[in-house]
Amino acid sequence: MFRKLYSNKLLLVLVAVTMGVACKQNAKEDRKNGESSYQASYNPLPISLLTLESAVFKLSGKNLRQPIAAILFNPECDHCQRQSEELARNIDALKEITVVMISSAPLSEMKRFAVQNGLSGYENILFAYASPVDVYSTYGSIPVPYTVLYSATHKKIRDFEGEFEVGELLSPLR
Repeated sequence: MFRKLYSNKLLLVLVAVTMGVACKQNAKEDRKNGESSYQASYNPLPISLLTLESAVFKLSGKNLRQPIAAILFNPECDHCQRQSEELARNIDALKEITVVMISSAPLSEMKRFAVQNGLSGYENILFAYASPVDVYSTYGSIPVPYTVLYSATHKKIRDFEGEFEVGELLSPLR
């Protein structure tokens, strides 16, 4: 019995050392590319997301180093459509912020919404899918649009229930 316990502990130590070496190698590769391993690419938001291409959502590069506005929306919501029009009208003012539009609607509806409301094709405006269960467990029962503003270090600054003007969104960042 003692031998079995000892061999299991030895196996765990070997696995941990192997994983540590692999992580260290990845960190070295990231530093060669000018990125820290922590900031290479990840999802700083407290919810699991998928891109419109059904890939795991991750931010990288400039989008990872900027403040983030996570906007939960429904493509069928009139308030959400007006909010997206406000964003499109003020797109130049938003160039130093990453806007992540999050919905539980089918991806095809989200793509249509992005195009119809003039928000597609911008590097800093990203659309992502979240399951209704994840939205509820993370944010609770919320009205849409619902926006959470995060600093460049991904600390929550403020949230907005309903529509807002872009100036209101940007004022805590000044």
